[in-house]
Amino acid sequence: MSEIERIKRVLILDRKVYKEIRDDPGSMAPALTVMVLSLFVGSLRMMIETPYGGIVTLLSLILLWFVPSSFLYVLAKMAKGKSDYLGYLKATGYAQIPMALNIIPAIGLYVGLFWWLICMTVATRQTQEFSKKKAVLVVFIPVALAVILISAMIASEAI
Repeated sequence: MSEIERIKRVLILDRKVYKEIRDDPGSMAPALTVMVLSLFVGSLRMMIETPYGGIVTLLSLILLWFVPSSFLYVLAKMAKGKSDYLGYLKATGYAQIPMALNIIPAIGLYVGLFWWLICMTVATRQTQEFSKKKAVLVVFIPVALAVILISAMIASEAI
């Protein structure tokens, strides 16, 4: 199967593709490539508009894939998830595809984040072999807490 076909299946939320990615020993390099390209495209506006855009892009590559995926993996393991770390990391690499929508001014970031959240939930459900409810809890609760924390930090700076 071509990587373009896998990307299409991720975008239409084909649940089976995440287990295929998890179990494919050769999918780490493609997952890394897909993740880097998705986040790079999503960061192009920032790279052009800000003097430190390149540095921000590199940091976002680490922060938007590795850190959340690692944290969610730990939570999934605590909830008796079935996937190993690399399998989960590969699947969540593909789940980064919607972040490319950040290139669209005004709404791209919000649409991309929403779609990313759904892809992360589907990836977690399928790779960890969870119920819908358990996958939603593992993904949405930490994300909601992060949004609250970031909002509080932003609000405290505004005062």
